[in-house]
Amino acid sequence: MRQPEFFNPLSYVALSDSLSHAIMSSELYPMRTVQNEPFDGFGIYALFYNGNFPAYNRLAEQNREHPGTWPIYIGVSAPRTLKGSQLDPNSVDVNNTAKQLSNRVCHHAGSIDAAMNLDIEDFTCRLLTLSFIWAPVAESAMIARYEPIWNSYITGFGNHTQGIGRAEGKQTRWDTLHPGRVMNGQPNTLTADQLIEEAESRLEEVYQRTFRV
Repeated sequence: MRQPEFFNPLSYVALSDSLSHAIMSSELYPMRTVQNEPFDGFGIYALFYNGNFPAYNRLAEQNREHPGTWPIYIGVSAPRTLKGSQLDPNSVDVNNTAKQLSNRVCHHAGSIDAAMNLDIEDFTCRLLTLSFIWAPVAESAMIARYEPIWNSYITGFGNHTQGIGRAEGKQTRWDTLHPGRVMNGQPNTLTADQLIEEAESRLEEVYQRTFRV
């Protein structure tokens, strides 16, 4: 007889599995619903795409056949980190009635609405409100497991509009591929065609690793 396996329910792996299962088994909503029906709490969210933009064909096909199974983007909402004179325990706002998660997803919906080649009707989302201390663990676990293309390669989706003094920077890959937001900056070194080609290749690799086992 071999030594029975040791299990620690509070290990990083166990917690990651539990949190990933919780978000991926939560209800799947049309993204437009979140814009129209705000809710309370901090937490984690996963966005899913099922449209016809060429770069995401493999991912969209998976989500059409099995809705809400391959995120295109994963993010969290949590209280901001306080610094210096702000470090007063009595001033830390962790009120679960704050609409942090709802507001974050609504911000993303606005970015998608602004993009000239995306349609908000092609997006769904899963939402999980939880104590903000668990949000970073859940986010890291989900990104490692599903390698969402907007987190890993077509980056910049979560950026806010660039302000004065940042115009000398390059446009993000996301804004290069999905123009429409008001973003300053010089053209990205990669063209939209190059981004599409690389995104297709990366998604095929992730598909083979994650969904063809």
